[in-house]
Amino acid sequence: MRRIIFVPTLHTELESPFWNVIEKMAPDEEFMGRLTQRVNSVWQIIGTGALRIDADFSRVRIYPEGMTDKAIRNWEDEIKELQKIRQSERYEQGKDEIVRRMLIPSKEEEQKLVEEFGEQISKRRQEWLVETLLLQGATLEVAESDELQSEAMMYLDEYNSLLIGTAESDDPNISEEEIRQFLNEVEPITKKGNEVSIKREKFVADKINKTLKEGEVGVLIFGMGHYEGIVGELDQDIKVELIDPELAEVIKEVRGEIGFNLLESLKFVIKEWETGSLGSEFKG
Repeated sequence: MRRIIFVPTLHTELESPFWNVIEKMAPDEEFMGRLTQRVNSVWQIIGTGALRIDADFSRVRIYPEGMTDKAIRNWEDEIKELQKIRQSERYEQGKDEIVRRMLIPSKEEEQKLVEEFGEQISKRRQEWLVETLLLQGATLEVAESDELQSEAMMYLDEYNSLLIGTAESDDPNISEEEIRQFLNEVEPITKKGNEVSIKREKFVADKINKTLKEGEVGVLIFGMGHYEGIVGELDQDIKVELIDPELAEVIKEVRGEIGFNLLESLKFVIKEWETGSLGSEFKG
């Protein structure tokens, strides 16, 4: 039997203009603090789940989002350094504690991470997860196509450039006209981006089908929105499980609280304006 452990990530929550737009639409001043804590709790659950992975790590393969042929070359020195650490006496004596602290930092360590990495904290936590699995003997695999990844990033950049105007505006309110204009401009970009996303998901599934061997475990680290697209293309003999069953509900709650699909959220706001449920401006 072959297994895939799916690690769903919220990789957009602190790293794009999206967050700034949500901040403007926040219903109260405490909203963003609550939301940040909820997002951080996702990584705490992932860390706890990673500690419970029951496998011979020499037979574990890691498939992270964005790991292309070009990207994996940037990991070569890191992999060599982790192999040296793994062979050291210090690691052998304290490996359980080292792994635990990397996966589940204390509140004090978490705060230091936030201060050091700021809006890139989620990206850094994902890198730590990969590093921790490598440190235990897992193998890093190419998961994505350089060409498709570049194309996806092109559409994401276009999407973000439209968001930036709204996010960086001095006006603390988002008007109905601004949202209508954004929706009109972003719709064709989103459509093309979704088409590329389908191709990416099929590429990832094909990679797993070809490289994951009988008796091996794959750790698939991707945004939750890619789950059905990738899993639906996997060979039928591959058993798929979440790194922690609790994550499905937690991520559903977080996505619901922030209106994770921004387009649908903005369309909802427009509808509320039209029915008179909101005023002429949605104040942040």
